Amino acid sequence: MQRKQVKNYISSPLNYIGGKARILDQILPYFPDGIDVFVDLFCGGCNVGMNVKAGHTVYNDT
Repeated sequence: MQRKQVKNYISSPLNYIGGKARILDQILPYFPDGIDVFVDLFCGGCNVGMNVKAGHTVYNDT
């Protein structure tokens, strides 16, 4: 099985099962422009939060 290349995205150094790094190109177009605060609930490896264009990002995985 080949791994899909992550293009032009910040990749998390955390190895997390269920990480979304490989599907960022499918997820990110759904976010609106001009996000002031992005709350990344259940962030895991933080791949989504690190790649969303937002003024401030809150990470949570408790």
